[in-house]
Amino acid sequence: MKSANITALAGSLLAAIGVFMPLATAANGFYFVSIQHLTGLPYMLYILPFMALAIATLSLYRNLPSARWWYISVASLGTIVAYISVDAARTQVSYLASSFGKLQLHGELGLGGFFILAGFIAIGVSGGISLGFPTKRKSRFNLNSN
Repeated sequence: MKSANITALAGSLLAAIGVFMPLATAANGFYFVSIQHLTGLPYMLYILPFMALAIATLSLYRNLPSARWWYISVASLGTIVAYISVDAARTQVSYLASSFGKLQLHGELGLGGFFILAGFIAIGVSGGISLGFPTKRKSRFNLNSN
């Protein structure tokens, strides 16, 4: 369980760092779009990594039996919101580049978008790790009588 908490802590730190970096870029970073350039749903990305960071920090010091479900739910919601946000940012940066006459440029995944997606995937993996694997139980009845 401790390794799952450390993985969630690392993933939430990675996502928290990525929030403050560009989600999409074009022309080698000359044009970029961050979360503050978007409206609505992407602003949840400011909350979700820090929520996962709080859960991971608490579960390192206390036994939180529901931490794995929090990891999975935050990671699922965060991955969906991050994907939608990165797609919107790529569309917006492509439009921005084309408005300046650079028609051949398409938006690419920025470093912040990569960090956010990788962080939420790591949080989801840590939730899966903490679920554990079923162990083989001993039978109550001894069928091999000697």
